Amino acid sequence: MSPMGKLLGKADLRREALALPILVASSLLRILAEGLRYVGADRAALFRWLRWAPLGLLAVPLANFLATAVLFERLGRSIPLRPPSKRQRAEVDEQCNPLIRAFPALARKFAWRPLGIFPTPVHRFAVSLAHEGAEGEAVEFWAKREDLVSESYGGNKVRTLQYVLGAFEACVEEDGAGLPAKPRLLTLGSGGSNLVVAAKVHAAACGLNPSVASIEGLTPFPDLPEMDNTLNYLSSLSLPGSQALFDAGWLPILRAAFQRRSGSAATWPWVLPPGGNCPPGVLGQ
Repeated sequence: MSPMGKLLGKADLRREALALPILVASSLLRILAEGLRYVGADRAALFRWLRWAPLGLLAVPLANFLATAVLFERLGRSIPLRPPSKRQRAEVDEQCNPLIRAFPALARKFAWRPLGIFPTPVHRFAVSLAHEGAEGEAVEFWAKREDLVSESYGGNKVRTLQYVLGAFEACVEEDGAGLPAKPRLLTLGSGGSNLVVAAKVHAAACGLNPSVASIEGLTPFPDLPEMDNTLNYLSSLSLPGSQALFDAGWLPILRAAFQRRSGSAATWPWVLPPGGNCPPGVLGQ
């Protein structure tokens, strides 16, 4: 195991998230302490030390930014594009995919699984905006009804999951047999994440049941204490697949991000970042 892997296996959950900025801050304190030793002996030397203090203060947010960028870059690359499996080629009519209709050369280049009813309707609405002491002003607007995309669970995340779950399904079917552990898909989101619920609901439609794959919900980001978020979190707890505690789950995310990736893609965890931002996911949007 690499030194980073050993660290992630032993460190406290909270220390993992703070390790880098704490390391930078402690280095700054050591620099300032060294500078203060010159107060009585060499005041000019102290000023030379303090001249670099603004750069030290900038180092902490810069280190946080770089660490976050590296983490999400690693997570995004954990879900690769891959060609469809034999079963997908037999079952899926690729002419239902607008990308393939527009670019026929893409046929059988990437896996996907139709999960919704497209195109979704556009509905016209009219409301009256009342002002104090005045008659309401009539306003019209149009809404794209992505909530009607699926009777199982709607929303625009279905478009993303058609490609993410399609790629994971192909990976499980082609590479998952005979492995010592089931392939894993970790979905990240806030406490009331629609993506976490949608991934679990539509994974079943792709045949990704607990007997062949592990669909895990991770909710490390806090969310507002409101009814919709509470119902989403309770739904994710009731659906097949594991579910991390509310406002927790950074440890498996960090382990998955820095796990060595070699051999078959079915041997490493697939981590779906918030919003489904990964190479297959962006095809759906």
